[in-house]
Amino acid sequence: MLNQAIETARGDLLLLVDNTMLFVLDSWLPELLNHTLRPEVGLVGPKIINTSQQVFSAGLILGAEEWVAQAGWGANLRDEGYMARLQSDQNYSALSHLCIMFRKVAWEGAGGFDESYSSLELTTTAFCLAVRESGYFAVWTPYSIVASDRNVESFADLRYGEEKQSIIARYASLFRDDPAYNKKLSLRFPLFKEERNLSQHWNPVRETGIPTFLVIGRDFSAGNVARFIQLCEATGQQGKANFCLLDNCPSFTEILRLSPQGIVIFGDISSEIKQAISRYKTLSKCSVKYLVSEREIPAGEESILIKDVVDSMLVESLEQKGQLERSGIVTQLLPPALVEDWCAMPESIEVKRIKKVAVCMPDQLNHDECAFLGRYIELTAEKVDWVLLGEHPAPWRPWVKETRRVRGATLSPFQLNEIKADLFVLPQRAGEDWSGDNHRTIREFAACGIPTLKLEMTVCPDGKDLSLFLSTLDREVAGNLAITTQKYYEFTGSKVDAFVRILSTE
Repeated sequence: MLNQAIETARGDLLLLVDNTMLFVLDSWLPELLNHTLRPEVGLVGPKIINTSQQVFSAGLILGAEEWVAQAGWGANLRDEGYMARLQSDQNYSALSHLCIMFRKVAWEGAGGFDESYSSLELTTTAFCLAVRESGYFAVWTPYSIVASDRNVESFADLRYGEEKQSIIARYASLFRDDPAYNKKLSLRFPLFKEERNLSQHWNPVRETGIPTFLVIGRDFSAGNVARFIQLCEATGQQGKANFCLLDNCPSFTEILRLSPQGIVIFGDISSEIKQAISRYKTLSKCSVKYLVSEREIPAGEESILIKDVVDSMLVESLEQKGQLERSGIVTQLLPPALVEDWCAMPESIEVKRIKKVAVCMPDQLNHDECAFLGRYIELTAEKVDWVLLGEHPAPWRPWVKETRRVRGATLSPFQLNEIKADLFVLPQRAGEDWSGDNHRTIREFAACGIPTLKLEMTVCPDGKDLSLFLSTLDREVAGNLAITTQKYYEFTGSKVDAFVRILSTE
């Protein structure tokens, strides 16, 4: 209908006007003509206000409010706006459908209006983008003012989701980076405000091949998350990737603006996160990972949400990897590595003690392992000072020298160094063969010069293996263990590249 009317029109310049428009100034039409007559301009829009002299539209911002949003919405007619933009002629990617003048030659170049959309707003927005793509400018002028009896109480139109998605997919590059709107500004109302969370992670060198990764979750202090963030920070410091860490759910268009090559999520997964990521995945080859916590495997409704959007799970241990893969879940093992903190230990001061100090972490053990170790601690308490890290059974306390709280079942290298332990004791079941490659705690203790005594649970505890192990301890050997471990597991070179590949691949 619209295209048919334009085909029969005789003029070179055409005006599309909503029936709610009120023409309050005589200059509204000449001001539109001033720009439309320029050969490089395809279409022109006026400043649209309501009867209360509030701005209804001063151009459209692509990607705002997950679709497009009216610039200047709700401002007073005389407000200058951000950088005086409400009072300045300027180019936009799209203009309001309520009043728009365009050249017939531009309409022809764009292939006309796509009248398959359910609303005139969608049709004209797609038309504006097609005109711009064909090489013409879309100009907005504040000197042409028209009014409407519409109000400015409601902002976001949530209808026509699939049709909006199709337009965004067609013009993804413009929605990702609207030339009319700085990437440092928020895509949420009110517009033209600095976006502090996302803009600081914008990757200006994306075209050089340095990837961007988005990390979304709530508790960044949890043990496994904190260690993962350390790997991210070390990767960023070496210039191998750019990371954006968010504790709230970004919108689909905010993700589109960042254009991450990979997304990592952890903790609770809401339907909002799932929807935003799913929409982004339809437009990209983005890889989505879920960082599994140390002890919990997602189950129930949360597991369904995760499986619907996640390509693979990220884990730290072979035990977790095997457990998940037996359930048919694609799993990737994070590289065994130590960040810089573990490779820059202060010089240890020798402390003279009567007894050797043994450390264990009961919170990492199952019931059988705890029962075995508890008996072992009781048998050796006269010869060894035991230090327990984290939660532990109350009956052990008479036999231990010291207990320490541990958040997230992990300690910093400086905390471990402060303990001055001689060895780390770890029960080992039949068939297990723990090492620094497959057990994070072993390599962290080794980096501090603390060797690991692996106790075979198939043998009845008598303390003889501990006595033998303690008799072979040597300060120089411990120092060499620390240096060797730090060098072998230092998070540089190939380990950083492997980490980036894990986050990038589906």
